[in-house]
Formats: sequence, C-alpha cells, structure tokens
Amino acid sequence: MLDEKDHAYIAALAATIASETARQSDEEVMEVITDVSARLRVAWAHRLQPKFMDHFLGELAAGVMAERAALSRRVN
Repeated sequence: MLDEKDHAYIAALAATIASETARQSDEEVMEVITDVSARLRVAWAHRLQPKFMDHFLGELAAGVMAERAALSRRVN
C-alpha cells in the first residue's frame, strides 16, 4: 500500500515533471511519464507489488496533468 511518504514523493515528482515540461505538448509529456514510469517500475520492483505500482504510476500521471493545468492557469 502507498503511504504518506509515497504520496509526497508522487506530488514532488509530478510537480517537477510538470514544470520541466511546461512548454511541451501533452503527447510529449505522456512520453516523459511513460519513460519515468518504466524506470520506476524497475527501480521499485522490490518495494511495490504490481497492483500498487500501477496505482502509483496512475497517480503520478494524474498529478502531472493536474500540475500542468495549474501552471497553465497561472500563466494565463
């Protein structure tokens, strides 16, 4: 199960990805999320079971898109 530390990590990673990809298209951002997800899946295989990893990565993707929307609103 994901704990508070995991959720904090997801939020920080999502904010970083969103700010670093602010000028890229949604398709390009999804490629970045896919790449990061693949790396995390390997790096954290010992820590999270597949169903929790899927939840973690889904939460990460949703967080990135929410952060991008928030950044866009601030700019406009």
